[in-house]
Amino acid sequence: MPPLVQEIQIQSEKFAKFFDKVSEVNRKKKLVPFTWGDISPQDLLAYQIGWGNLLLHWYQQGIDGKDVMMPGEGFTKWDYQGLANHFFRKYRNATIRDFLDLVQEIIDVVKNEHVNGRLSIKGAFAWCSLPSGKQWTLGKWVRVNTCAPYKRAVQLLKKSYCCDDV
Repeated sequence: MPPLVQEIQIQSEKFAKFFDKVSEVNRKKKLVPFTWGDISPQDLLAYQIGWGNLLLHWYQQGIDGKDVMMPGEGFTKWDYQGLANHFFRKYRNATIRDFLDLVQEIIDVVKNEHVNGRLSIKGAFAWCSLPSGKQWTLGKWVRVNTCAPYKRAVQLLKKSYCCDDV
């Protein structure tokens, strides 16, 4: 199993545990400091799901040989605040089960691409190129859209809700 799978599993499970520790009453309260102001734990969950779904969309479009319009979801420019607000609305009723199911889909892609040998090859997927022309591996795209934001989400929940360590 590629180390990236273990990293995704560890960080996603931590996020799920911390999210579950937040009471139902507090899940919609905007008490989590975020880049553009306070958001709720539910918004934080929606944010993770939104980026995960975009990642899977980019991947599938690439597999299907289609041009990948990034970032997607109706956005043609990297408007991170606009995307975040879009995710907050679109996934406002998402559950932690939805998140964990999505994580499993991403893990399945990682395992498949590890077997195919394309997980750590720059240029294996055209959509993995940045506007500057720099190429990333699929593994790096997965990591920046899963492990890193999941870890940050846990830190934000711990800070905002004084949850015990998991």
